[in-house]
Amino acid sequence: MGWVDLWREILFCNVLDKKPSIWGVPLPVPLNELSYNDGMGLEFGSPLQRRGIAFIREENCLKFVHLESVDRRLPGYDKETGNPLFQTDKWVLTTFRNRKMTGSFDDWHEEFKVESSDIKISPAIS
Repeated sequence: MGWVDLWREILFCNVLDKKPSIWGVPLPVPLNELSYNDGMGLEFGSPLQRRGIAFIREENCLKFVHLESVDRRLPGYDKETGNPLFQTDKWVLTTFRNRKMTGSFDDWHEEFKVESSDIKISPAIS
């Protein structure tokens, strides 16, 4: 069984053990976001649009994805949701893998990284 805080860690418990115990697996730290606001960081809010995790049975590992974006606040609010309007100027999507699942940050290994600037769109499409 597991409980997930996508900003911090996953707590695991093997409820089938005779003496179940809980252990934690920390998640990669969002370093870019922590550097905002002169090192004071930012209010993270819900991670659901920017972070995700899954256990891949065939590979016996955790896979983690993190999206960093550079956004600008626009004037006004969305008519449907009432949320502030933003424009995303660039983004970076990074995936990580963890085969050991211990309490160490060192268990996470970056697999792939793609930046929005790496994607070229044909002039015929735009």
